Amino acid sequence: MKANILREQLAITKAEAAQTTPLPTALDYSTLPGLRREARQKLAEIRPLTFGQAARISGITPSDLAIVQIWMRKTLC
Repeated sequence: MKANILREQLAITKAEAAQTTPLPTALDYSTLPGLRREARQKLAEIRPLTFGQAARISGITPSDLAIVQIWMRKTLC
């Protein structure tokens, strides 16, 4: 029971951190492989400042966000 609570608290902490993770302002979404055309267009047009803002854009799917997150991990770390 206690392990489940700790696991949930960790998941919440990670989700909160992801919400405030900044996106590079010069990011060219057209270069991200695997990103859907609609997602590329919306992200390029709106230019969200954080991952959380990107997640709240209508039409952006969890898989689109995963692609952006993976790209960020690979290139920024």
